[in-house]
Parts: sequence; structure tokens; C-alpha cells
Amino acid sequence: PDFGGDVRVAAAGTLPPIQAIGSLGDHMGQRVTVIGQINRVEGTSSGAKLFVTDESGEILVFIWNNTLDRIPNNTLLGVPGTRVQVVGYVQEFRSNREIIPSLPYDVMVLP
Repeated sequence: PDFGGDVRVAAAGTLPPIQAIGSLGDHMGQRVTVIGQINRVEGTSSGAKLFVTDESGEILVFIWNNTLDRIPNNTLLGVPGTRVQVVGYVQEFRSNREIIPSLPYDVMVLP
């Protein structure tokens, strides 16, 4: 398409099934949904590292700055204990398993 107006949504998409963080090793390279709470946060020059936990384990969620800036309620992502839903691809970087969300709406602050 020449511009965004040429793109039409034909049907609503669906989220990938919710996975336990402890089972993500079985889902390498796949798009998954996890729900958990932020345990701690680290900043880098290119993005934010959120360490999200559920009852089965912990996963690093890396969010690039250009995505982070457009997430609704993104200031709450810096508060430990905040509940989140994250959709992204399970990858490994420097021997650490992580989830990389692609778009701002892939990270949702939960009530």
C-alpha cells in the first residue's frame, strides 16, 4: 500500500494463549501471552527491562524505547508490583530467555 489508508482490517485478531512463565522454554520463537507482576525494572539507553513474575517463574521483558513511549499508562511499568499482560516473541539473548513485545498495545497495565 502507498499509505495507511489503503489498509483495511477484515476481522479482529486474537491473542496467543496465556502461558505460564515457567513453561516458556517450550515456546522458543513463538508468540505468547503472559500475565504477571513486575518484580523489578532496569533501564538501558535503548529500552527498559521489566522482570515479570508469576507463580511459575520470572521472565525478562525487553521493551524498546520507541514502543515504551507509546504504551498507555507506561509510568506504572516502573512500579514494582504492577500487574501486566504482555504479548511477544520468546527469544534468547546472551543466554537469557526474554519476551520482546512488538507494538505498544502488546503491553497492557492491568488493574
